[in-house]
Amino acid sequence: MDKIEIRKRLCRYINESHQRSKPSKCIICGKSITALCNSHSIPQFVLRNLTKDGKVINAALALDLNIVNQEDGIKRSGTFSLICRECDNRVFSHYEDENALLQTPNNIIMAEIAMKNSLQQISKRNVEIELYALLQEETKRIEGKETLDTIQGLDIRDYLFDYRRSKKIIDKGLKSGYILLFSTLLPYVVPIAAQTGITLVHDLQGNIVNDIFDMSPNIRMQSLHCCIFPLQNSTRIALFHHKDDRNYVHFDKQFERLNIEEQLKYINYILFQYSENYFASIEIKEELLHNDNLKKLCRENYGMPNLGFVEMPNIFEQYTTVSIEDIPNFLHEKYKIA
Repeated sequence: MDKIEIRKRLCRYINESHQRSKPSKCIICGKSITALCNSHSIPQFVLRNLTKDGKVINAALALDLNIVNQEDGIKRSGTFSLICRECDNRVFSHYEDENALLQTPNNIIMAEIAMKNSLQQISKRNVEIELYALLQEETKRIEGKETLDTIQGLDIRDYLFDYRRSKKIIDKGLKSGYILLFSTLLPYVVPIAAQTGITLVHDLQGNIVNDIFDMSPNIRMQSLHCCIFPLQNSTRIALFHHKDDRNYVHFDKQFERLNIEEQLKYINYILFQYSENYFASIEIKEELLHNDNLKKLCRENYGMPNLGFVEMPNIFEQYTTVSIEDIPNFLHEKYKIA
């Protein structure tokens, strides 16, 4: 089967999985809906600051996934369908405003960002569940599907917990809840936009933060929220987590001891190490395409190479993870696009 046929078939599977996973009610207000809103996981006005000819690059480029679109228009970039249009316009209005992002994020803004991250992850897992079910129906070749179903179910449970926690803060207008570990407004526009929840596995000294291999029902994965928002003439960067997520106590102290240059370098590093929800300007396309260390890091799956698929001849080889010093720091001023 050639790449064109594979791409067509995969697109059909993905489209059908999206249709299967769409809920009949808005998860926020509970109202029945016939047409869900295409919510953006990163505000459109932020993505617009990266565009050239109306398009931005997505994570598929560095991941070498050439059977899906590696760049797309703003309206199709980072979208998910889980809520109604009214809730999308109302609930996230505080942070989806450039003037608000020029200021240090307050508790409500952090809660809105955390809620959006949780909803995006819930939607992503729902689509994956339907996709794997569809592939199993047609190919009968998904090994370990029961374990996969268990992992995805636990993920959704944890994301729902985070969602409800952030929603409570928003609904009640609470002034506390999140710890703002880092926030800065850079006086230039970086070529990367991101908004994502990261399940940090190790802290800066190599100690376990989240044991992702522990599937005990009483263990909950805890998210570190990372935001990189290129604005018209500056860039807001923030890192935060909920105050009750005590797994990050030691990490917080370690991170605070870094100088700002080291902090920015670390944020850049964990973004590519843990997340796929980022978009880039075409101005760094060559780096994403040809920097071998960066591509290797993007394809790491919790310390395993090649998205976790190890070929038999290499199964006994010791894999060395990519160092923070071996990838470009796109948050540095030398990569600025304005």
